[in-house]
Amino acid sequence: MKQNNRNVPITLNPSRAHKTKTRLMRRLILALAILSLSTFSMHTEAQIGQRRAPLPTEKQKPRRPDLVATSDIYPQSEGLCRFGGSNDLSNPYDLLVFVENRSGSGQDGSYGGGDAADSRVEVWFKTYSGSKVTYQIAWQPVPGIPRGGRETVRFRVPNACFDPVSSFCFFKIYVDSLNQVAETHENNNLVTANCPHP
Repeated sequence: MKQNNRNVPITLNPSRAHKTKTRLMRRLILALAILSLSTFSMHTEAQIGQRRAPLPTEKQKPRRPDLVATSDIYPQSEGLCRFGGSNDLSNPYDLLVFVENRSGSGQDGSYGGGDAADSRVEVWFKTYSGSKVTYQIAWQPVPGIPRGGRETVRFRVPNACFDPVSSFCFFKIYVDSLNQVAETHENNNLVTANCPHP
């Protein structure tokens, strides 16, 4: 039997081809829409995450101490003076300096709150020699003072400190005289006072 090798053209139904094309287009549009929606969702979640992320908190600065010279009845200078505190009967007179590390709130706002390291306190005694007036400087070490604590430092009052006219001894107290301690207030380390002769 002789085989017929002629090519016979295959024709497609126009209506069926249109439906197939339409179906493919819908699938492509749907895939693009899903991809676009997924990208938008990821971007939105990232934005929400950034919006909800807590703001970085500012690192709190360590609180500094505040050293001052005070007394039991400060600012009355007599509270700094003590009688009979020396074994030397020729000058039975001592000056007690109370170095306090303040902690609390003052009129100018908060101050103090930190522990103070070792420091030094100086007393400048005003002395008289005839008509000549000079200052005699004495100093003592002050150990570290915790917040709200106080140290008592004793100084011998020189005989030449007493004014021959008024019989008062005038002096200045410098707390943290070497600026060893970083304080909240550096302008309250000086006290000017006096003691009457016993």
